[in-house]
Amino acid sequence: MGQSVVVETLLLRADGQLQQMPAVFPSREYAIEQIQQLGQIVLQHFDQIERPQPAPAQVEDVAT
Repeated sequence: MGQSVVVETLLLRADGQLQQMPAVFPSREYAIEQIQQLGQIVLQHFDQIERPQPAPAQVEDVAT
């Protein structure tokens, strides 16, 4: 692979399964770009779960 860096990681999927995620980084710049993109995805997920959820609509009990 020349001067590339190979990284093997595991991704825990939402269904509980582990998925191999090998990556080849041919340069330092490419590696940094990919890591930053992954960081943005992770932060977006945190933003979604930390966003206040709207309160459930209240149903009035109307006697007929």
